Amino acid sequence: MTGSQSSHPPSHTVATTEEQAGSEKGYLSELFSTQLYDGLFFDLFPSTFEKNPAIPGQYFHPDPTTILNDRLELTGITSNAYVPVTEMLSAYENPQLDLNFPVDTFGNLIQTEVLQLPLPVPMPTGQPTLSELNEYLMTFVTIFLHHMPIVHISTFLESRGLPILVTAMQACGAMYINTPTAAKFIEDVLGTTRDTIIADLSSNNKDYSEITQLTLASALLQTIGIFHRDPDQRARSNVYHGMIVMMLRMNGFVDRTRDWKFEQIDFSDPAATERAWSAWVAHESAKRAIWVCYLHDCCHAIYFNLSPTFRTEQFTLGLPCEDALWMAKTATEWAMILQTPSAYGSTEVRLCGHYLKALYFYLIQNNPDNAPRPFNVTPFAHFIMIHAMMRKLFEMYLRDRLPLLQPDNYDTRSVRQKVNPHYVDRDRVFHVQILLHQWLQSWISSPETPRADQPESHQRFLFNALPFYWVAQVGLVAYQEGLPPFDPEGTYITSHNAKFYLMKKWERHVRKFLAGGERTATKFWDEVMKIRIETWQAETGFEYEHLLGFFQRDHGAV
Repeated sequence: MTGSQSSHPPSHTVATTEEQAGSEKGYLSELFSTQLYDGLFFDLFPSTFEKNPAIPGQYFHPDPTTILNDRLELTGITSNAYVPVTEMLSAYENPQLDLNFPVDTFGNLIQTEVLQLPLPVPMPTGQPTLSELNEYLMTFVTIFLHHMPIVHISTFLESRGLPILVTAMQACGAMYINTPTAAKFIEDVLGTTRDTIIADLSSNNKDYSEITQLTLASALLQTIGIFHRDPDQRARSNVYHGMIVMMLRMNGFVDRTRDWKFEQIDFSDPAATERAWSAWVAHESAKRAIWVCYLHDCCHAIYFNLSPTFRTEQFTLGLPCEDALWMAKTATEWAMILQTPSAYGSTEVRLCGHYLKALYFYLIQNNPDNAPRPFNVTPFAHFIMIHAMMRKLFEMYLRDRLPLLQPDNYDTRSVRQKVNPHYVDRDRVFHVQILLHQWLQSWISSPETPRADQPESHQRFLFNALPFYWVAQVGLVAYQEGLPPFDPEGTYITSHNAKFYLMKKWERHVRKFLAGGERTATKFWDEVMKIRIETWQAETGFEYEHLLGFFQRDHGAV
């Protein structure tokens, strides 16, 4: 391993004896010295912190190369200048016909229906023309939804959605249009619509469909805002997130979606099939909106020093369904797919989805030999699962240091003194490592996992979870070694921006690493980690049932 942190591999910091410390150091030296990982670990962990004179008390050196080049990050929009979005969003190519995305079908729907959609909410002077707004919406349907499929476009176009959802969709589509007008439109939407969404969510006269659309609109706008290039936009998005979650709790939307019940379908009756499809689409749409809010909740712990907001008991939602069911454009097509045998299980499981906590309990209960626990879930579900695992690591570390973030302790020098020396919970490390190992086995074997020979640039964002598996592995290394953002100096505890820039740098490095076709490195790493887990269990006498404590309610949402 080479990089700015040191010229030699990191050594473990928590061995209980000198002998253990030496053994651990030798293990890590051997692991990181392989050339397989040179492209991954190079320059990931900064060794020095340069004080930014423009921000008193803040220690970090902003690196313009650390912004992740993916299509769901609004890096090109600022209030001061227009930057062509395509320069910032090069990690993923626009979907082509060879990616099995029905552009022609959706294009026809847009061309015939879009002019009849309700006009967006009033915007300030200088808003785009109707033709430009239609272009944004077309781009949303043909590109954005390919990467983030959370709006069921066929039924949406038939039902004439809320104007505010149309506006949010257009804002997301505008990210792909390289014009100053599109850039200003996005900025105006962020500045005018989120307060309206909060007010509407707090209203008592909204039906379930309206709340679903409002939640979808907020999820879309928060996806833009939470990864915005402007720190102020990120900060505002973080505040809005807490308000949105509070509204969803108060209006019972999460509870009602969670309580949805599967009913047997009479496929011989077209009218009954149509009703069943409509009811399921409404449920799956609501569920996906909530799951994106949950992902944003995970990002609070991963990218910022913010505790998650959702409670554990509220996340007994089923994970997102298989893509074929979601993409079906008619009840007849949906029924035909549903009656075809599937590796995802029974009809009920396919429509309701596997439950996140149930999967975790399945993985960890009564499995002292770490025997394979195969389970098939969708790529979207894998994406959620890996974020939930990362969330636990960062959330628990943050909870360890919450007393340091209280107003009377919020002094850089004081924090640095109190977090030194860096403490590592070894059980926590292996809890996460066991879960990551089991996750990867499922990722490799599940039926819709992206092909290994498919270039990184051809992946779909919410279906491409492997980069975040590697971010989690890098996070474990950093946690064990006391490296940023787990640094003993406390620099990253006292600065949201420093942590955000660093985590984005990790993502960029990981994507570049995977773009080089390093699939062998993934399997090799997992084999080494499996041996490490088994050795640790044998040496410590660790009882596997203790893993259950990792998911107790008082540890936050999983």
